[in-house]
Amino acid sequence: MHIRWTDIEGFHSVRKSVKAIPHIVGNRPVVMYLAKVKLHGTNAGVFVGNNGKTIQAFSRTSLITPDCDNAGFAAWVEARKEFFASLATGRDRDFVVYGEWCGPGIQKGVACSQIPERVFAVFAVRIIDHKENSKYISEPSQLAEFAAVKGAYVIPWYCIAGAISPMQVTIDWSSSPDDLEKIVATINEQVAEVEKCDPWVKAIFEIEGVGEGLVFYPVGFHDTYDDFSNLSFKAKGTQHRVIAHSKPAQVDPSVAATAQAFADLVLPLARLEQGAQMAQTRDSRSMYDVRDVGNFIGWVSKDVNKECQAELEASGLTWKDVSKTVTDTARKWFLANAKKL
Repeated sequence: MHIRWTDIEGFHSVRKSVKAIPHIVGNRPVVMYLAKVKLHGTNAGVFVGNNGKTIQAFSRTSLITPDCDNAGFAAWVEARKEFFASLATGRDRDFVVYGEWCGPGIQKGVACSQIPERVFAVFAVRIIDHKENSKYISEPSQLAEFAAVKGAYVIPWYCIAGAISPMQVTIDWSSSPDDLEKIVATINEQVAEVEKCDPWVKAIFEIEGVGEGLVFYPVGFHDTYDDFSNLSFKAKGTQHRVIAHSKPAQVDPSVAATAQAFADLVLPLARLEQGAQMAQTRDSRSMYDVRDVGNFIGWVSKDVNKECQAELEASGLTWKDVSKTVTDTARKWFLANAKKL
């Protein structure tokens, strides 16, 4: 069963959602957050069902097997099926273990791509209940048993350098933009520190390198999977933003004056490279195989249309206004890279 991890929005998108649909915070608009380092690998999950009789690995987009794999993750899970099956003991519900599969050859230019071997860094477990709002586990101490196998780790709560306790951010989503800006400034300061040096990779593997950013988890009264989907947010460093915002977290979305300005805003290098990676097939000769240009354009177009509605709305534009410019800009970039090979 493929139960993909939710898409995590930016700060301004959560603010917009809370304003438009206030019931997503119930009667508690003040939300407390803890953060985890966002690793730049490939999203992965393991479904454990039928009392441990069903073990299925999957990527963000599909089920995978050792014969049709994603960077070797399914093969890794296959070699540890007994461990994952054992996790079902004493549990009466199916669940999914989510993490980032990262290490050599999966991404480039980041600390976690320099570690000695590929690892599964667990950040959450979702308990599946098809009748009610599913629960999820994010507390690292509770996740330890789900990563008690060779090659698996638990991503801890993020701590500011020199601090003993995890960084806490309390947000009153009904606050004024000026008050929220003060919180955003603190978030952006810490994202900049993570980008300088990924603290998790340094602590575990003694390797210094670029980190991607932070993911903020609602905790306390907001502890269901729906709460996480609605209220969590991410803040990425400069090198990994898929929208060219001026800051990792923003109170309001960026505005573009023209279709080309919008294309430039939503097509930074990080999104284009992600699209090139996603466009590859088993027959691809390289990351910029001209035969994959159609897949690339399709992925970029769909991703921008899905992820950048806030920027479109703020700019007074529609997808019809910008779609051709976005696809033309993306196509030129891909073909220019293909010609260099």
